Amino acid sequence: MKNQFTNKLLFLVFLFLFCFAGAFVGSAQAQLKEDRVIVDGNPALKQSHVDKLQDFIEWLFETKFSKAQKSEFQRLVVQKWQAGEKESTGILDILKTHDGIQALSEGDRADVRRELLPKVLDSFRNGGSDINKFLSGVYENRRENSVTADGNAIENGGGGNSANLADFAGTWSSGNVSGIRYKNLTNGDLSDVSGNMSEYIISKNGDIQYTGFLSTTIYACSTRLFFTKKGKISVSGSFITFDYKTGERDYQNSCNASLSGVKPIPPQKKTVPFTLERTAQGVKLCTTDEGVQTCLHKVN
Repeated sequence: MKNQFTNKLLFLVFLFLFCFAGAFVGSAQAQLKEDRVIVDGNPALKQSHVDKLQDFIEWLFETKFSKAQKSEFQRLVVQKWQAGEKESTGILDILKTHDGIQALSEGDRADVRRELLPKVLDSFRNGGSDINKFLSGVYENRRENSVTADGNAIENGGGGNSANLADFAGTWSSGNVSGIRYKNLTNGDLSDVSGNMSEYIISKNGDIQYTGFLSTTIYACSTRLFFTKKGKISVSGSFITFDYKTGERDYQNSCNASLSGVKPIPPQKKTVPFTLERTAQGVKLCTTDEGVQTCLHKVN
């Protein structure tokens, strides 16, 4: 077949894993246990092969197959396996690659998914085979609620389809304040409280204003950092891009005036994975950047 599922997918996987090859050195490959044989042969197709290939697609799409999708996926994998040695070898190589991906750090896995997903989807959408059409449909019709490791329901972009900007419209905020204040023994004045605050104000068309504030007081010295950035957001699947065009940083240090002042923030653009989670406190938006998660709650 001109557009083989395993050949194209395997090429794209290895293309992006090439940059992370060093992370695989010394990592043990998962051993497939003895299990039910689905298709006889050398090699034989086992249930564990299908299950692990499904795990790879679910990881890439950040979703879970329904019972009906699992059944159809297995039928299509069997069909591909029986198409010839090239297809069966390709499936086994994808499984080994999936083991390699899981051996990466969380941040590197997110990088691989972010770069790999749009190109794999393009391959599926342009492919003519049944399994390409099936997997393209799975992505476009992902379940409204994906399931995290702890069993909590997560909404990626407001539902099973690709996210839309309306899901982000509103004000999102996070922060905390310490109750500790210091007293100046000379004049009796109390210091400012210490704390931080972050806020997104996002419009329905994707305009965003980000405001951050940090205040720290240690005895007689107080520092304050206030910054604001304006730009646009865009969303693709479970990834959000922040494209800030303008920004300003205002830093004040009560013990070192030479460090104080206002400076511009250069344009910044970054794409990171996100989740929207419904909690007892309302809707929570979390982004992960270089392994660090930042969460804000919607306040209106």
